[in-house]
Amino acid sequence: MSPNFDHLYYFNNPHNVLRNMMPSMEKACTLTETSEVNLDHTYFVVGPWKYNEERQAVFNSHYLHVDNGYFFKTKAASMFRLTYRGLQESKIFDCDNKRLDTCNFKIKKWNNNGDYILIVAPDSWPPRYYDGLKTDIEWIVNVKHELRKFTDRKIFYRLKESRKDRGDDKLDRYLDNAWAVVTSQSLASIESICSGVPVFNLAPSCCDNVALQDLSKIEHPYRPDNRQEWLASLSYGQFSRDEISSGFAREILKDRYL
Repeated sequence: MSPNFDHLYYFNNPHNVLRNMMPSMEKACTLTETSEVNLDHTYFVVGPWKYNEERQAVFNSHYLHVDNGYFFKTKAASMFRLTYRGLQESKIFDCDNKRLDTCNFKIKKWNNNGDYILIVAPDSWPPRYYDGLKTDIEWIVNVKHELRKFTDRKIFYRLKESRKDRGDDKLDRYLDNAWAVVTSQSLASIESICSGVPVFNLAPSCCDNVALQDLSKIEHPYRPDNRQEWLASLSYGQFSRDEISSGFAREILKDRYL
């Protein structure tokens, strides 16, 4: 059975992120509140860690996930990503560059040198969900321990802070001489790859086709030549509120997944 992007179900007492998007989404499709799990339905959801075990079953069936966009034109809340059966889009679709051009993205040449490895801590939820760890510090310690099996390069780490708190401490200041960035589902991976720094992203993410997960290859990182195509594809996976309300986002989803 195919997903139904014209009629989405959401669980009662929705998370704030979901509630924030519902006014826009309900202008483009039918939204129905439910307390039941029916795997024939297509659910409108946020991250699986926000749901109890019973409701997490929908993440093995049809679901449309919403979160902040991959990259932004202006403020952080201006774009929202919508992905079917994934928290981020892992496939590269054949897309034009029209939407990407509006973002003023600059793709730097790959850095083939670099001195140190930068561990960028993700939000605390992915390590809990994927690795069973309670804090991002635990995740950092585990990653550093694993890296030491394969490299003697210097290793630095950067903790996760709110966008407001890290506004004057931007990631790019740490990338100039980085050999690689290691993270887990963090969108910092996009900025790193665009800056020419190879990435090891340790959970399923939008970087699956342009990064590695195996830390044993840390001395031989992946530097693909399809970054433009990858970014163009991501640009058609994120939408403004108006694009969601008008049905534009829904039609893109249908074109991609039906």
